[in-house]
Amino acid sequence: MYQQKLILEIKTVHESDEKSQSLMQLYFLGCNSFLDEFNKYAIIKNPSTKYALANLMGNIKNENSRNVFITLLDDENSLVQGESVHQLKVESPEIVAPILLSKLKPSSGENFGLSNLMDSVMNNIDGEQKS
Repeated sequence: MYQQKLILEIKTVHESDEKSQSLMQLYFLGCNSFLDEFNKYAIIKNPSTKYALANLMGNIKNENSRNVFITLLDDENSLVQGESVHQLKVESPEIVAPILLSKLKPSSGENFGLSNLMDSVMNNIDGEQKS
């Protein structure tokens, strides 16, 4: 089975475009099994891999996947953060609200302006950011 082949491929965790593609293929195939390796993919540097991982975690919907989302919400890449928020939206408010509230910055003069969390929703279609 092709899905099993992909699972075997991603068990060796390292940064590569091939791993990103394998994770995205698992997402499209509807994989809904959590592997411990997903925690390792959440902390690598490749944003494409983490974006694919966020999509895949949306298929899984359990405590393990939510813990991966919590890690991905701290990512410096706003597309990774945005996809994590997008995938979390199907969870109940009782689950999502505490996660998102814990990621908001406290209000102060030093924290004025954009932060990474949710910057991706402020992008125009052509990729320019609104100020």
